Amino acid sequence: MPLKFDLDNHYFLLQAFDRLGRHLYRNDWTGMEAFASPSDDPDFLKTRHNELDDQLDTIGLEKTALFQKGGRLEAGPEKQQIDQRLFELQSQEQELLNRKSALPSYRETLIADYEQYQRGQRVRETLYAGFADKKIKALFGLDQIIDWKLWCGYESFETSVSLSLATAPPEYSTRGDAPVFVSKTSFEQWLITLQPLVESEPEILTIKEQAIRLITKQTETHERIKKDDCWQAMNTEIPDLTRNMFDDVWKDHAPARWKKQGRLRN
Repeated sequence: MPLKFDLDNHYFLLQAFDRLGRHLYRNDWTGMEAFASPSDDPDFLKTRHNELDDQLDTIGLEKTALFQKGGRLEAGPEKQQIDQRLFELQSQEQELLNRKSALPSYRETLIADYEQYQRGQRVRETLYAGFADKKIKALFGLDQIIDWKLWCGYESFETSVSLSLATAPPEYSTRGDAPVFVSKTSFEQWLITLQPLVESEPEILTIKEQAIRLITKQTETHERIKKDDCWQAMNTEIPDLTRNMFDDVWKDHAPARWKKQGRLRN
């Protein structure tokens, strides 16, 4: 019986977070960033959440007043000023929502280390921006694609990187909590577009890591390719790549469309 959900094609949210952190921070990455708090004061994160909520409430009140005022005006300079201000407020609101969604939840901070917390925050913000821009596909549970930018507009939407878990807005799912899976193919294609944030020794990739990057690039230029043809091309590019290594990379990183049965179109 064919698999209905192939875990080999997905990362858990925590795995994607860690791979991004290693890429951006190289040797500075400790692997503990997902669990770090900036302070050993348990109220610190609650205070940050409350501060952002207060700013969002202030913007919400101003937007409501402007909507009411603008609704009574005819088209003209004053109406244009109100529309421009509403656009500015919408941008500010989205930025605050992004910052709030990137804060770690109270239940996932196990250590107090400010530098690790800062790195973790930067990685969360970068990863979530990739989701919001639809560069990376994230699944809520097994089959529901998360519209990250849309869901972030709901206070009920929460994520826990360390648990690879999200709470969906009830408007979009009645499941409550569910694991978050990240498409390996879309993630790896996006990852190679990012430059590291720290200076370090030139990156030395293992044979398997070289193969993962190469097959990821090939997904951008080949709609379909036979497995043996892919093996020949990659072995030419990476002479030390063994067939067993290639088989593992193909299994984990070749897109599903490459594995479909049937003749390829010319």
